[in-house]
Amino acid sequence: MKKIAFFAMAAMVAAGFSSCGNKSAKLESDADSISYALGVVMTQGVVEHLQMEYDLDSTYTKEFLRGVQEVMTAKTKSKKAYAAGANFALMVTGNLDRAEAFFFQDDTLSKLDRDVYVQAFIAAMQNQELELDDEDARELLERKQNDARRAQNEKQYGAYRLECIAFLEDNKNQAGVQTTESGLQYKVNVQGHGVKPAALDTVLVEYKGSLIDGTVFDQTSGSPVSLPLARMIPAWQEGLPMMAVGSSYTFYVPYELGYGETGNRMIKPYSTLIFDVKLVGVSPYVEKSAEE
Repeated sequence: MKKIAFFAMAAMVAAGFSSCGNKSAKLESDADSISYALGVVMTQGVVEHLQMEYDLDSTYTKEFLRGVQEVMTAKTKSKKAYAAGANFALMVTGNLDRAEAFFFQDDTLSKLDRDVYVQAFIAAMQNQELELDDEDARELLERKQNDARRAQNEKQYGAYRLECIAFLEDNKNQAGVQTTESGLQYKVNVQGHGVKPAALDTVLVEYKGSLIDGTVFDQTSGSPVSLPLARMIPAWQEGLPMMAVGSSYTFYVPYELGYGETGNRMIKPYSTLIFDVKLVGVSPYVEKSAEE
């Protein structure tokens, strides 16, 4: 089938350029021969590409070849600019199709309006008065992206979210478990008597992180590690300052204080996290001088 498509395309190429007034090429140098050879071999897969990317069949070959000829042989900057605009529009069309699927997901009736997009694009490019300025547009898109991502996650992980919430609801009634105003749950296994870390300090800890099903996603191995507290998840920023050196706590972390609605590479969205933490030491924060 590919060979048939190739020869059919080759025939259409010849017919198309003939109808465009294209003259037979004269191969008078190595450069001419290489140019011609490239032109021949690069027809491979063009038919399939037009069908897959642009939903264009052989009916539109003549128009396609005219576009190729005008762009490739453009001499003036105005023609090059026009060609660049056409290429940009094709690229954006694909991006809008993907954006449409992302923003509206299962809502097949809602469509992005290409005319409105073009009106906004032209107005912004020509510094005309806008219905939404750049800052407002970015804020709107960020909000809509977050809404779409939340809906996508809820569809995929909604049942898991409820399972994690149910775990915390049951766990807060277990012996020794205390709950802070933020919803962080913790249990004191060993109470130390050393110093407590401040928000900007670096902590020396041994720890194990697991999910509610017992899956261990992270842990120290053999020796404690130093971690800057200000760069840790909110649960650690809240919980570690409650610990004195020598303490061992277990923290039960709702997703809002962990990796949130998005999760990360190893942790699913909405995950409740369980951390067994031993605070081994604290390195106080030292502000660097301007000379350092």
